[in-house]
Amino acid sequence: MRIKKFWMCIIIFLSCSIYIAIMLDRSMDHMDFSGEIESNDENLSLISDFEKPFIPLYKVKVPVVKDTCDQDECITKQSYNSIKSFLESNYTTNRTNDSLLVNQSDDYIEFVENAESDDTSYTYQINRYTTINDVKEVIEGKKVASFNGNAASQVPVLNYHFFYDATNESCNEMICLDVKNFEAQLKYLKENNFKTLTIEEFRAWMYGEIEVPQKSVLLTIDDGAMGTSFINGNKLIPLLEKYQIHATLFLITGWWDKANYQSDYLDLQSHGNLIHEYATCNGSSKPKLLCSTSDQLRKDFASSMATLESNISFCFPFYAYNDTAINVLKELDFKLAFIGGNRKAKRTDNKYKIPRYVIYKTTSLNSFKNMVN
Repeated sequence: MRIKKFWMCIIIFLSCSIYIAIMLDRSMDHMDFSGEIESNDENLSLISDFEKPFIPLYKVKVPVVKDTCDQDECITKQSYNSIKSFLESNYTTNRTNDSLLVNQSDDYIEFVENAESDDTSYTYQINRYTTINDVKEVIEGKKVASFNGNAASQVPVLNYHFFYDATNESCNEMICLDVKNFEAQLKYLKENNFKTLTIEEFRAWMYGEIEVPQKSVLLTIDDGAMGTSFINGNKLIPLLEKYQIHATLFLITGWWDKANYQSDYLDLQSHGNLIHEYATCNGSSKPKLLCSTSDQLRKDFASSMATLESNISFCFPFYAYNDTAINVLKELDFKLAFIGGNRKAKRTDNKYKIPRYVIYKTTSLNSFKNMVN
C-alpha cells in the first residue's frame, strides 16, 4: 500500500512540473525584454551604431605597433596614437575585437590593428610613412583603389645614364653609375615590394585612368650608351631581368639600333633621332633643340617615333625644352615628356614637363631610399 502511494506522489509531482514548465514557456512568448539587457561587452553597442552584417566598406591593415620602427611595414606607437586620436576626434568610431571601426556615411571602414596575416582583403596598408592626411583621404574616399596598399598621390621617376664596372672599367662622367651600386638599388626595390611601372602604366596613372600602389617608381635611362645594350657593355638588361624590374630607355634612335635593347623588362621611348647635340644660335652654343624650327623638330621627332613605333613619351635632350618643342610633341600626339627637376611626379604636373631625380655616381643608397620613399 505504501509503495502504491509513493508512485502516485511521483506521478502527481511530475505532472505538476510539466504543467508549470509549459505555462512558463507560454508566458515567455508574451514578455518584452527590450532594453533590459545590460552588458559591458563593447560589441553589443555596434548593433545600434553599424548596420549588420558587419562587412566593412574596406579594410585598412595596421601592422604591428612598436616603440621604434626602422622597417617599412611597421608603425610606431606615437604615430598610431596620433592616427587614432585624429580618427576619434573627427569621426564616429567604435571598437570590436582588435579593430577600430570608423563610420563613413551608411558604411564603415575597419582599421585592423596589429595585423600580421597575408589576408588579401585589405584595401590599404598603413606603414611608417603614412600621414594623417593620407588617413583623411582614405576615410573620405579619395584614395579608393582596387589593389592592396595605399594609392600613390605622387610617383618618383629616376633618371639613369651610363653603367660601368668599377673593378675593371672607368667612367669620368658624373652621371655614370657603378653596376654594383645599381644592383643594390634594384635589390632594395625588390626586397621592399616596390612596383616598378611600365611607361604605359605611368601614362595611365598620370591621366587618371588607373591607380598604382603608393610604393611605385618609374625607372628611366637616357641615351642608350655605355652599359645599356648588348653591344656596349650589357650591364642594364641582365640586372632588370634578374630582379624582374621594369624600366624605360629613352633611345637616341639616330645613334643606336633598337634591336640591341630588346627585353620584356625594358620599354623603348624617344630621345630624339639626331637632335641630341649642341648647336650655335643667337651667338652662343645651346642644345640643338633650342636652335631648331618647328619643321626641323617635327621631322626629327617623327623619325624617332616611326623607328620605335611608339609616341607614348619623349625625353628632352639635356633637359632643354621650349614651347615650340612642346607644341610639336602635342601635334604628333605624344602623351608625356620628361625633364629634370629632382622631385616626385604628380598628376597635377604639366604632362610635358614631368620631373625626375637624376642618379649620379655619388648617389648613396640612403639618398636613393629617400627618393623612392
